[in-house]
Amino acid sequence: MNIQIQIFLDRGKKILREVLLFLSSRIFIRHFIAIIAVTMLLFYAVFSWMGMYTHHLESYEVDSFVGMSLEEAKEAAKAQKLTVVVNDSIFKVGSQPHVVLEQNPEPQTRVKKNRTIYLVITKKQPDLLLLPDLRGGNDDYSRYKKKAERMEFKTKVKEERLDEQLAPNTILHVYLDGKEITEELNKGFRAIPGDTLEFVVSKRQTDMVPIPYLICKRFDAARFLVHSYQLTLGDVFEDAGVSDPELAYVYKQEPLSLLDSTLLAGSAITVYLSDTLPAGCPTEDNIYQSQQ
Repeated sequence: MNIQIQIFLDRGKKILREVLLFLSSRIFIRHFIAIIAVTMLLFYAVFSWMGMYTHHLESYEVDSFVGMSLEEAKEAAKAQKLTVVVNDSIFKVGSQPHVVLEQNPEPQTRVKKNRTIYLVITKKQPDLLLLPDLRGGNDDYSRYKKKAERMEFKTKVKEERLDEQLAPNTILHVYLDGKEITEELNKGFRAIPGDTLEFVVSKRQTDMVPIPYLICKRFDAARFLVHSYQLTLGDVFEDAGVSDPELAYVYKQEPLSLLDSTLLAGSAITVYLSDTLPAGCPTEDNIYQSQQ
């Protein structure tokens, strides 16, 4: 057993000695150096070719083309060894056609030679846009105005009409180029951005007016006074003895006329009529004599 191990070790030493002699031989060293040189040369050639092909580390800072005409943008891009392509066009009210609005990549971005810059420009012909309808609470002028102006339509109040039943600024009618289009809006109406929409909207009387003193006056005089104060006559209650309401006297009113008391213009006053002059009221003869 020991003899076999000794034979194995002797063979191993012999093989190791031969390997070391080969590695230290001139032939191996010359070939090894040649392999390293060829490998380095190949790496250098490959990276040099890649650098020339991809313009490695060679880049340009993109100028801003926004605001230029399309032709100006093409010339500016050509000077930078870049190309431009129109990616989209948008109609913009008040702008000349073929003006650059946006670009991608953005200005001051660094790009390589021959990179394509995508542009968004203005277009000559506008698209017809579907106007919002008046349903579902869209008849409030302030809300509709915001929606229309976001779509680049102009808005204008053509007329305000008094209506105590509707909320103020409710849209009653819509006009475009002098033609009413109120009904068409609910069916789906298209118009050109930049057009002016004219609106007739509701309003309420918001002035406060004094409450007139009606007691002791005949009904016809009281009614005239109520209207002269920009108020309305509400319920009229007649006592059983009233034969001619026009000649009856007002003995009670609601609301009362107190010092500095006011009502919203257009509000109603309720009156109570009697066939006889209320107690404490001056007679017509006394009024005549006091005027003498």
